[in-house]
Amino acid sequence: MGIQGKSLNHIQETLSYPNGIFLVTGPTGSGKTTTLYSSLNVLNEIDVNIMTIEDPVEYQMD
Repeated sequence: MGIQGKSLNHIQETLSYPNGIFLVTGPTGSGKTTTLYSSLNVLNEIDVNIMTIEDPVEYQMD
């Protein structure tokens, strides 16, 4: 995705927290959806409860 260094470390640390909100903002084409779905793939395990608010839903995940 092109995220490196301290920014990548901060995202990985944030994703390791047991709960919270991960808010991504930016202009069209900036990679928000790619960033969020990549993060969801890291967290997507059978024992993890994930809730999202999206409009429109761009990808379907199991």
